[in-house]
Amino acid sequence: VAYRMSCIKALDGGWLVPITQLPVRIESLDFSDCRTMAGDLNARDLEATMMIEKNMLGVAGAAMEKAEARPTIIFAPTVENARRLTEILNRPGYRPGQAVFVSAKTDDADRADRIEGFRDRRYQFLVNVGVATEGFDAPVASCVIMARPTKSRALYEQMLGRGTRPLPGVVD
Repeated sequence: VAYRMSCIKALDGGWLVPITQLPVRIESLDFSDCRTMAGDLNARDLEATMMIEKNMLGVAGAAMEKAEARPTIIFAPTVENARRLTEILNRPGYRPGQAVFVSAKTDDADRADRIEGFRDRRYQFLVNVGVATEGFDAPVASCVIMARPTKSRALYEQMLGRGTRPLPGVVD
């Protein structure tokens, strides 16, 4: 790497949109049974915890409350979790028709259409598994929901970075 710029330096320099972090505590979430492997939470243990209905409802409720009407990228730990979370967000009483999910398993044409729909604001929520983590650009996103717990600072910063891309006129 010829040059490395920290997030703090990029924020201070006006290259990224300032971050406002709103921590949420979901009382039913308990990660004590999640083992650590290779420096991060074990995928199977994490899936078992995150797939509990009460936990999923907590995540969906917090997402709606914190996102308000803003275009929001949600990071989910597994394809099945993303699928279920999207289904919950689309239920009556939540935000029907406003959530789509994408993963590496999503058909290329469907994935492109869903991402374009998010960028065009046809959908408020883009729930993803690994698709929007790195090299993904959707400056319209003004909220990021970390529904994919991690112990990896690098992964966390990659996910967080998806909500810091400036639209023209925001930081310039």
